[in-house]
Amino acid sequence: MSTAEHWSEELAQFITFKLADTCFGVPIEQVLRIERYRPATRVPNAPPFLEGVTNVHGDIIPVLDLQKRLKVGPGVSNHERARIIIVEAAGQKIGMIMDEVTGIERFALAEIEPPPPMIADINGVFLAGIVHREGAMLILLDLARVLTLAELEELETLHTAPATQDEL
Repeated sequence: MSTAEHWSEELAQFITFKLADTCFGVPIEQVLRIERYRPATRVPNAPPFLEGVTNVHGDIIPVLDLQKRLKVGPGVSNHERARIIIVEAAGQKIGMIMDEVTGIERFALAEIEPPPPMIADINGVFLAGIVHREGAMLILLDLARVLTLAELEELETLHTAPATQDEL
């Protein structure tokens, strides 16, 4: 393939990261920012994957552990390398904890394969595709769809719940 042909292919950029021993990628345009991991403030009666809420530059946002949400591990344990990717889903900012961000990669759109039907059915709409690279597979996610509408509505109540006497 000539250089001209290579550059004429449509490319997509992905932020790549690890959860447990699995490599994932998300379209770079979905990511608002990447923050160092910091513990979130726990929220009573929250779903198991919700770590709590945190303040990111004046915005109080819910933070979820992607390992727990995607059921690929017990949760992030190496907090030194962990990062929080801030995305927007249904008009709401959400932080998602991952074990480590490994880089930014470009893939030709032709390299992205659809997930096998059985896996796509299990994982719903958030599994966007698979890329084979250097003997490994990279699973592409649509982070804006990792949560169901009901879960997004539940997280929205964290923003609108009145403060308790202890919080004042």
